[in-house]
Amino acid sequence: MNDFAKPSLSKIRLALYGTAGILVLLFILILFKLTLAPIAQIRAWEAQLSAENTNADTQIEIINNPRYDSIQRQIALRKALLSLTKKDSMVLVVNLPDSSLNLFLNGVFIHNVRIDEYEIDRFLKDLPLGLYLNQFSKPITIASSSATIVKEPIIEKEAPKTPDELITSLTTPDSLVYLPAYVKLAAENGINLFLEQTEDSIREERRVGKAFRSIHKSKRRRELINSLIGMSAYDYQPSLVVKVAKIELTSIYRALPQETKVVLYYK
Repeated sequence: MNDFAKPSLSKIRLALYGTAGILVLLFILILFKLTLAPIAQIRAWEAQLSAENTNADTQIEIINNPRYDSIQRQIALRKALLSLTKKDSMVLVVNLPDSSLNLFLNGVFIHNVRIDEYEIDRFLKDLPLGLYLNQFSKPITIASSSATIVKEPIIEKEAPKTPDELITSLTTPDSLVYLPAYVKLAAENGINLFLEQTEDSIREERRVGKAFRSIHKSKRRRELINSLIGMSAYDYQPSLVVKVAKIELTSIYRALPQETKVVLYYK
């Protein structure tokens, strides 16, 4: 009996050690991928900066003095805003120092919303000035978006029968039902901008927000697994989370065109 038990125990130990070794190796590979991803993103942006600096029209002038960093970032914002005059569409301007989300049309200010709180990726906070100026001295293009908000709600109204009813219909705001407001704007340069409602007192709305975030996290996990299986690069996607009032966020999102442009400014 003992002669049979000993080989069995040895095989079990061997299997356990083998499984543990595979898990450790997998953990090391994941750490390796996660560590290299931000570095690869920096290298990609540096290559873009070098390519644009070879052209006199797109060359970025940098003053390598920390005292002038803030001024140069403000100049980058002004350049981005000036470029909006050439665009015949609504553009979203995210101004973190002023804690505001702004809508511009043809370079003209239309509307703004107060940002209650925000969370910015450390990758973006530590971005070298030259790369900041290169990325944000012009509007960034949104490649795709998703949201819990209905983009174009259907509103049913009864035609006014009298002049008094007509005046009332024009002066009474629409009684829209505001769904939980969570938006993701994925930029072409890899940045993910999350716009979320500040309100979290209603359990159902918290559940919707949690489900919305989990979709993004699950997608990123699948991309990481696929990069491990295919031995390919894992793209780093820096994120910015901005929280505003639900009604205001709904209005902002519905005003944005299908081909959205965003101007980002932070210090």
